Amino acid sequence: MIAVSLSEEKAELEPILSRLGVFLKRKQFEMDIKPLIKLVLRSLLGDMACFTDLLAANIPHTRIATKPKVERLYQNTSENWALQKQLEACDPAGPLCINIVKLFNNEMDDCFYAFGRVISGTLHEGQEVKVMGENYNLEEEEDVVVARASKLWILQAGGRFKIQVS
Repeated sequence: MIAVSLSEEKAELEPILSRLGVFLKRKQFEMDIKPLIKLVLRSLLGDMACFTDLLAANIPHTRIATKPKVERLYQNTSENWALQKQLEACDPAGPLCINIVKLFNNEMDDCFYAFGRVISGTLHEGQEVKVMGENYNLEEEEDVVVARASKLWILQAGGRFKIQVS
């Protein structure tokens, strides 16, 4: 439905919405894309202010949410206990650690976009990073690739737009 709203084929949107029980006036179909999507979603889901308030009240602060994640994902040994504490503290001056949650293949540029969250440290454009795969472990260091962060982006509007940062 959102894809149809974003396309130029507005005539395809009306039958889809009518099957969902949403009926718009002719003038509303001529709206710009962003207000049209907001109107369609509000018609389907109602006012979402209570939902966003619920999320804001119940999603923990980054530093609080990171600690159990690091404990769950990081294999701790006595010699790297200090490293684990730096990761848990989300220390921007600490060692670089990024939790990559999705890789997008960009066939045009023959590269991958890595979507993730910086847990600790600071990533800079051109920086060499060690990418550890799912089967990585501290003893054998297999499943590791060294790569270079060529460009850094902040995604906007659900990934539709991106702003390059350096």
